Amino acid sequence: MKTLVIYYSVCGSTRKIAQAIHKGMEKVSDQCDIVALKGADGVPGMKIGHLLEYDLIGIGSPVWRSTMTPNVMNFINIVPSREWQFIFENNFTRKFAPEEKQHYFIFMTHGKSPGPAMERTWKAMNDRGLTVIGWDDWYGNAAMAYAQKPWQTSGHPDEISLQQAEEFGRQMVERSRRISQGETNLIPTLPTGKEYLELYGPAFEPDHYAKWIKHHYGIKIDKEKCIQCGICEENCPMGAIDLDAENPILPNCMYCTTCELVCPVGAVDINLPALKKDRGETPEEIYAKGQELQAIFVERQKGFRPDKRMRYHIDPKDLFTQGYVADSPVHPRVVIPTQGWKQVKK
Repeated sequence: MKTLVIYYSVCGSTRKIAQAIHKGMEKVSDQCDIVALKGADGVPGMKIGHLLEYDLIGIGSPVWRSTMTPNVMNFINIVPSREWQFIFENNFTRKFAPEEKQHYFIFMTHGKSPGPAMERTWKAMNDRGLTVIGWDDWYGNAAMAYAQKPWQTSGHPDEISLQQAEEFGRQMVERSRRISQGETNLIPTLPTGKEYLELYGPAFEPDHYAKWIKHHYGIKIDKEKCIQCGICEENCPMGAIDLDAENPILPNCMYCTTCELVCPVGAVDINLPALKKDRGETPEEIYAKGQELQAIFVERQKGFRPDKRMRYHIDPKDLFTQGYVADSPVHPRVVIPTQGWKQVKK
């Protein structure tokens, strides 16, 4: 049985979960590979037809604004099923019989809850004719530049989460194998309605959130600081940066601030003065805002999936005392490693 884990990660939370899932799958698979998406261009060096060679594929992402990241969703929308193998006949090494169905599973990390993300991803994969046999989610740290630091879920995923993820990977392989042997009753159906909301939670005030982002952001690249290294351009999950354009930030920008996080010289401006003013300008104001946000956050977690509850919370007095938002002199550069197709072949 040949299996694959595909993931996208910025701050490393999803990467840790993906690697733990891969570890569990590797123990019970004949071969298990792992690769990472980079920016908006998919997995470096991989042709989409390569996916047809695998019997089980897991796709993972952080949750951004109640959905998987845009590059992962775009990737899902081009994933072929084996019924389409004739289109990709030059990209794999053997033909597949009609009964040789592929199986997929979904995994996510989030700093609040998955909200509609699980439903949206499951529907996108189902619409592609892909057989989804499982899904799971874990808390992870938030890395976007406007997220308070430390975030309430800082330190997650922890060791217990990673053990759960490893077991989940093993279970997905064993379930896939049993389904292939005829136990099609093991293919689950995603809950809907009230049952779904109780498991995954609602979206968090999307209208208010959109207005807040619009108020604060006008992402710009300071051309005097910019060294034209291209790191922001190649890592943008929307493909929304063109450093040769008069205005390098293109209209399809979704304000994820990945460009600000990866820029090695701090040339990306996300209007931090307005953000800091909103968060408080004196220690007393910052602490009061931290208490307010912490109270809202904890209240929203009550009753939400006890099996996935955070094992610790950040104390309000620690909120906004670290990181770029709190005037740290160190630019919080994030380096996004790539596990591409060439590494699989090695």
